[in-house]
Amino acid sequence: MGKGDILVQGLLDPNAWPDDICPRRLLETHISWVILTGEYAYKIKKPVKLEFLDFSTLELRKRWCEEELRLNNRWAPTLYLDVVPITGSVYQPQMNGAGTPIEYAVRMREFPQTALLSEQLDRGSLGVDDMLELAEMIADRHASAPDNREERFGGLAPIRKPMVENFHYIEPVLERDELARFERWTDA
Repeated sequence: MGKGDILVQGLLDPNAWPDDICPRRLLETHISWVILTGEYAYKIKKPVKLEFLDFSTLELRKRWCEEELRLNNRWAPTLYLDVVPITGSVYQPQMNGAGTPIEYAVRMREFPQTALLSEQLDRGSLGVDDMLELAEMIADRHASAPDNREERFGGLAPIRKPMVENFHYIEPVLERDELARFERWTDA
């Protein structure tokens, strides 16, 4: 078990939390652990370095927690609250405790898991019009974003790769002609 796993196990202990908060459920993604408490969700970045992100140091994880908060506040200002320290030790952590931080978490308001797009899609309550509206909102944000021509972001290949990889995931839910249309659009 790695240090991150030990830390998260320690955070599942009610003694790691302020009196009015208690962990109820742990969710895990490939880059984060999310602890749900009923009122709040605390997202902790895993100490990983991948092709598309670097969370390998405490300083980088803090920076990316702050960046997540900044960026997502534009979309969900009532959901994303702040970045809180985790203090103590990996064996006896304290969420938002006093002392030197050993880790950081993005604190958010918890929302029902049924509100996730994946859950809505599974229930059949997410329609094409909903996805088109979301796509238009995202496109509008991108259209108004400043250009960033830094060389370190590479050329077309690193941008195209995850777009093409997404076809693997959406293929089961689209008709063949819809998928072909998206593939042509992506290639263009």
